[in-house]
Amino acid sequence: EAIFLYPVKSCAPFQVGSWSVGEKGFLYDREWMVVSERGSCLSQKQEPKLSQIVPSIDLQSQRLILRARGQEECVVPLGQPNTMMMGCSWESFSVRICGDRVPWLDCGDEVAAWLRLVLGRDCRLAKQSPQHHRRTKMQPDGSSSALSLANEAQYLLIHRSSVEHLHQRMGVERDKISVEELIYRFRPNLVVVSLSDNSTCTCSSDEPLFAYQEEHWKEVFVENIHFKVSGPCQRCQMVCVDQRSGARTPEPLKTLLAHRGSNAASFGIYLTQELHMHH
Repeated sequence: EAIFLYPVKSCAPFQVGSWSVGEKGFLYDREWMVVSERGSCLSQKQEPKLSQIVPSIDLQSQRLILRARGQEECVVPLGQPNTMMMGCSWESFSVRICGDRVPWLDCGDEVAAWLRLVLGRDCRLAKQSPQHHRRTKMQPDGSSSALSLANEAQYLLIHRSSVEHLHQRMGVERDKISVEELIYRFRPNLVVVSLSDNSTCTCSSDEPLFAYQEEHWKEVFVENIHFKVSGPCQRCQMVCVDQRSGARTPEPLKTLLAHRGSNAASFGIYLTQELHMHH
């Protein structure tokens, strides 16, 4: 139903009709991140204003374009930044993402000044270093895959029926948060809908036919691409950031914890691309 990528980690999504895949996931998905002056990777948990930065990729002109309300757009070339011109080599920089030490390349002073205007703090735009090959955690079958700056997996899939079911469970709060906004908060790469799903049906207190069915899937096929399911996505405070305003709300984490078990507020599934098709 929808494809999203997040060129800059923890910033707004870039929705596309179709997109190329690379060895780490969607091309340019989470290829960049915002690094604080202390050298840590910023997320919406520490800096909800990141949600107000809207990146897009222009493949024709080979540019990453950053937009934010009230600011001129900022343009960054898709290629490797020339850090040697700045008198430093890429080895000088690394951040920790989910326990991994990840080297990065600095994208220069111009975009850093733009970020400062938007976020009101000193930070840098960083690109994942091509010399560093980050891998996903080992799967039960002993395999691991190339990984971008994403936390745990190459792709995240959510099912619209599951979002609608959660929305129904939110009680009075559901008037403040639409189903579409919930989708944005869960930051998926792929949103799927069951072909026979009648989404106009009102959900009863029992789980409707299609809600959470994705949690039982072992593999997913999209056109000619084969994905393996690598597990559920455990949710945290980030889903509580209103993606339009950057404000924090108690929902949907409150309902997720109440209805999905307090230890495992999981929602959506992680996918890993199978590079070799098995016929």
